Amino acid sequence: MRHSFGRSLAWLVAGVSGGFVVLAIVLNRSAATLDPQSLTYGRLLAPLAWVTALANAAFVFWLVYRLLHPVRQLIAAAEDAGVPLPSSTPPRSMHSQANVLDEVEDICARIGRALPTGEAQRLFPLIICRSLAMRRLLSVLQRAAPSNTTVLIQGESGTGKELVARGLHANSPRAERPFVAVNCAAMPATLLESELFGHEKGAFTGALVQRQGLFEAAAGGTVFLDEIGDMPLEMQAKLLRVLQERCIQRVGGNSTFPVDVRAIAATHRDLRALVATRHFREDLFFRISVLQIRLPPLRERREDIPLLTRTFLRNAAGQPVAISREALALLVCHDWPGNVRELQNAIESAVLLADSEVRPEHLPPRLAPSPSTATPLSAELRALVDEAMLNDGGPAADILRPEPQPEGEVAPGSEAGLFPAGVTLDDYLESTEKRLLHSALGRAAGLQVEAARLLGIKERSLWNRVKKYDIDVSRYRAAGQE
Repeated sequence: MRHSFGRSLAWLVAGVSGGFVVLAIVLNRSAATLDPQSLTYGRLLAPLAWVTALANAAFVFWLVYRLLHPVRQLIAAAEDAGVPLPSSTPPRSMHSQANVLDEVEDICARIGRALPTGEAQRLFPLIICRSLAMRRLLSVLQRAAPSNTTVLIQGESGTGKELVARGLHANSPRAERPFVAVNCAAMPATLLESELFGHEKGAFTGALVQRQGLFEAAAGGTVFLDEIGDMPLEMQAKLLRVLQERCIQRVGGNSTFPVDVRAIAATHRDLRALVATRHFREDLFFRISVLQIRLPPLRERREDIPLLTRTFLRNAAGQPVAISREALALLVCHDWPGNVRELQNAIESAVLLADSEVRPEHLPPRLAPSPSTATPLSAELRALVDEAMLNDGGPAADILRPEPQPEGEVAPGSEAGLFPAGVTLDDYLESTEKRLLHSALGRAAGLQVEAARLLGIKERSLWNRVKKYDIDVSRYRAAGQE
């Protein structure tokens, strides 16, 4: 209400002041035809016209500020979220209006993609991802974490179900209380019941003392029921009662007592199919699936493989270790039935065999087939690998390889100086940009859509640059068809 009244008042002042300006201009222009009294009024209006002109300028300044302030806030939020933004001073080669609009469009698009998940990525730092599916999952986790809702996490083995469960616990009000995990498929029903709910002394042979169960141990915290799809049917009924009434009864005991825990379940099996075949209780399924989360397998989010690979390389080696383009291509095109866990194991074994760079011969044999049986990379996967090598600055990134310097010429960054004699920063940036364009077009066989992806820019922006430097794209297409 206050902002609406302020805007209305500002527009009213602007309209009145604009009218005074127009009136003063008219009176000054027609001063020769006015009588002395009207001329006196006109001279009195002159200072008022200047005042209203200043008021108009102040209003325009206020209006521009109100328009730019949300943009500044958006950019600040993007920087806090870790969105990479270009320099505020573009090089001379980027001065055209179309390129500037493209840059603004790129910034807004990156901010729009990153802001919804920037905070979620900060809350779940151990979940390494860049794919759209995983970023959406992080947004769901961010909303689910503060609640006491029972969550069912579904996904193949090795996708990180327990990691997600620990992230939900760590960002919940129960974070200071215990997180207790139990594998429901690792023990028989009788032992599992004692493990979950505890037992009284003498309840069965070997029960020499009273034992506290995991639900009691996790009081105020979270119980993670891993592989709940493999839980025996007789235990499912007892677990359902505990989840519904929030009370437990120890094995061999007669009394019940309340427990305050949040339950998070996980399974790699299709529970609906198990319900249909009566291998899983339908009422328990509906009780634990208040919120269902599906973790996509690694083969459905291949764009995360380069990022995961760099992280695992850094963690396994403890020092910078590069990876060749050929090795990364093998990792990207593999289907990974063991998902993230299998990828991590493959990187750890490769680091043991490699020195400063992981090459195909360092990878497990199942990942490095012979050249005769190797499957060629699709255009999409090849673009993904090229983009990863470009962003990583790896040794196999041809786009980033410096051109050989003529004898006697000083290479940029050398001890003798930053640039050769007579070469400015703008000249160097233009030559670098042209070299990147030629290399990307060569890799893409003249296909501008793929070249734009390799360079990380819009197709329209690439087209403007090609036009500016008068690059003949047809020769790259002809070379690609040979």
